[in-house]
Amino acid sequence: MTDRLVLWDVDGTLIPALGLRDLLYREAFRTTAGREPTRVLGSFAGVELADAAAMLETNGLRPTTRRLERFRKHLEAAMDRHLERLARAGPAPGVDRLLAALAEGGAVQTLVTGNVRRVAEVKVATVGLKRHLDLEVGAYGWEATERWRLVVLARERASRKHGRAYSSANTVVIGDTPLDVEAARRGGAAAIAVATGPVGLAELEASGAPVVLPHLDDVAGVLAAVDRLTGGGP
Repeated sequence: MTDRLVLWDVDGTLIPALGLRDLLYREAFRTTAGREPTRVLGSFAGVELADAAAMLETNGLRPTTRRLERFRKHLEAAMDRHLERLARAGPAPGVDRLLAALAEGGAVQTLVTGNVRRVAEVKVATVGLKRHLDLEVGAYGWEATERWRLVVLARERASRKHGRAYSSANTVVIGDTPLDVEAARRGGAAAIAVATGPVGLAELEASGAPVVLPHLDDVAGVLAAVDRLTGGGP
């Protein structure tokens, strides 16, 4: 696993999909605008910067820089109010053992997530996964409006910090939606899709992911898939 870069999605992959999205966005909008939203977005772009702007526009507010920054801060505060729920859920099955095994094998692991950085860091810390992740080289949802650009950004940061050339040959994204698969393809990485979130196996297979798994509890199987996709196996 040495010289491999593993880019993790958070919600639905490292942690269970808890259905907090609508709640957090409602709370963030309420404290930003001083009123209840008329509706919450039905579908999201998968990066908070784009989704926050869409949430504001959907509810009649122009997404100015100042207003977006207020929304971001209130989104972070809303997450803090619901950490007990996250702590009770814990990480997704098998994830703690998998991250430990990848780290032991020398892989660099970080996050490529639609969450803003502070929310992502709080989430992985709350469920006990932070120690395995180099969060400094991750890419987060307030840094781009397209998810694939986060993959590129994380590869560049990891390459600079660790003095290695991370490319499509040795980088893999692990996530639970077609958005993660598309981001990997456009951002120059292999993809492992896992049906641990709201998307089923058939839809993930249709997204073109080279590897689709039902869960991450089979640590040996996931390690073998990472090895195969990043040039270390048959």
